[in-house]
Amino acid sequence: IGMKYELDELGDYMKDIKHHEEDLKQRMKVKTAKDNNNQYAFITVNPKPEIDLKDFMKKLEVYVNRQICQKYIYVIEQRGETLEECGKGLHAHLLVERNLNYKPCKFIQNTKNTFKTLVGNDKHIHIQICGEDFKNDKIIYITGKNKDANKGVKQDHDIIYRKNNNISEFYGEIF
Repeated sequence: IGMKYELDELGDYMKDIKHHEEDLKQRMKVKTAKDNNNQYAFITVNPKPEIDLKDFMKKLEVYVNRQICQKYIYVIEQRGETLEECGKGLHAHLLVERNLNYKPCKFIQNTKNTFKTLVGNDKHIHIQICGEDFKNDKIIYITGKNKDANKGVKQDHDIIYRKNNNISEFYGEIF
């Protein structure tokens, strides 16, 4: 009977119960993630200097379309503070709502595996699992102008770099 239940072969009433049960399981995963502050991940990827911008952008697009990611927003930045340095220190910040069918440790492992050819080693990818409050702060960080004077100079050069390389202000959606 259990197998027939799983195969939706016990009639419409039991089929409705099964779908309701699946919905409740998913809602419980969301509740658990919220209670444990681990529904989201803030990721910084620092590719090796020899990595081409197009390859980096391609890998970012592949990553956000993996099953481990539900929603995402990301930005491509650089660390140059002068026109001569503009484009040096290429990196990306991503905020991802993780697929709750993957435990945080599996999400981290899969994320590192996606970027390992670009970064060389783990110290060039930073993954922070977080909750709602941190998520909102990071959306402001990704989409807004930071008030830190040192960061502001870099952000001005980010704008120039993005314009020169046809890069959007950010990718994904504000969620």
